[in-house]
Amino acid sequence: MPRSSLSLSLYMLEENTMAKSIKKEILAAIKSGRSISTLAKQYEISRSSIYRWLQDEKNKKSPKKVPKSFTSNYKLTEEEKKLIVKLKKENQNITYQEILEHLTHKVSFRTISYHLKNNNLSKKRNFKYPTLENFEKYQREELDFLKKEYQKFAKDKNHPKYREIIYSFLLIFINRGLFKEAATVAQKILKRKTKFLEKLRSKVPTIEEDLYRYLGDSLRSIGQNKRSEQYYQRLLEKVEKKYQEEDNLEFVKGLCRSLFTAQDELFVMDRIEQIFAKTNNAIIKNHILNIFGGYYFEKHNYKQAKENYQKSLQFKPMEFDEIGKTYLNLALCHKNLDEFEQAIACLKFATEYTKENTYQKAKIKLTIAIIYSTKIKFYEQSEKLYLKSISLFQEINNERHHLLSLCHLAKLYHSYHKNKKLAKIKIFIEKYLNHPELDYLARKYLEMIE
Repeated sequence: MPRSSLSLSLYMLEENTMAKSIKKEILAAIKSGRSISTLAKQYEISRSSIYRWLQDEKNKKSPKKVPKSFTSNYKLTEEEKKLIVKLKKENQNITYQEILEHLTHKVSFRTISYHLKNNNLSKKRNFKYPTLENFEKYQREELDFLKKEYQKFAKDKNHPKYREIIYSFLLIFINRGLFKEAATVAQKILKRKTKFLEKLRSKVPTIEEDLYRYLGDSLRSIGQNKRSEQYYQRLLEKVEKKYQEEDNLEFVKGLCRSLFTAQDELFVMDRIEQIFAKTNNAIIKNHILNIFGGYYFEKHNYKQAKENYQKSLQFKPMEFDEIGKTYLNLALCHKNLDEFEQAIACLKFATEYTKENTYQKAKIKLTIAIIYSTKIKFYEQSEKLYLKSISLFQEINNERHHLLSLCHLAKLYHSYHKNKKLAKIKIFIEKYLNHPELDYLARKYLEMIE
């Protein structure tokens, strides 16, 4: 909100002695029993300024004591340094977060990294690559480290478990929300499909169907809808040939994804509804309802989408991140229907259930920030959440949502007349001009904030 001329003049006056004397007079009058409303009229000052002065006085009398463990200049003790070295030597794959859990004081990851570097322990040694049996253990690894390890391993084509490990990296990237990397890996496997698929089929019977589905989902998540439709169509063709029974999860997944190819939607919808009515499989019912929710959401029929997402929560044989995704989608429906309190409630559940998926965490923060800035108008909270979502989307190389977060933050700065901050953000948005897929979005928002 733009600051009024009276508030601006008062803000400037507070810097000089005259403003300080007025402030003292008002605070003394309040102590003697005068009302704030009367004083505000007498001195022609807003009541919010007086309340702020009272709060400042209260904070001076009882300053908040910051625990020693949370001070930024805290230095590690010798015992803590030895403990960090011991933990690292015992487990080469231990993360900074896990090390932090063993310490009595809160320090930054940089402090831990600096100390490990001094002891020649900063680099992880004897790293064992993930396999299909243990890939879930690698979910807590730092994203940058995972990407670097994949780049190193991708060149080692003579490794005896090369195909299995490459596919394990694909599963990790999908689960962590690294859709750009996941799409690259899936395409790499499909290019060599005769070699990859034959050797992996014994461990993953649905390998080809999974690859088409993962590739379609990943491309759709980064905004490449036309390319994703091609892989969804291939998925449907594959499952139509392979599976005769309609009560088969892989067949249902392929059929559901074909809704987004925009060929014969009514026929496909009718067929899926028939399967839903016949099956007793809770996983299939849950999957169908979530797909219907996404289908209606894309059609801007948010009420119908909301109903499907709500029904899907009755069938919960899902992983935590999947439940979190459903609550996030439900929150987006509430937001678009201007049901902001319900949206915030759903986002709390989404945050609680989302454990490893960085993309999902970033999207939750972005959604809360949008709600705060458009309806509730909490400027500081919105700014922090936008900055956090920008950082997370940048971390996972999701350019579309990174730009979207930047644009929403720019819109916030524009609304509150934060011209210096707006100028800094505009530079980052302008970098997306002439981008083959994001140029239109960047131009649209730049015109909006001019």
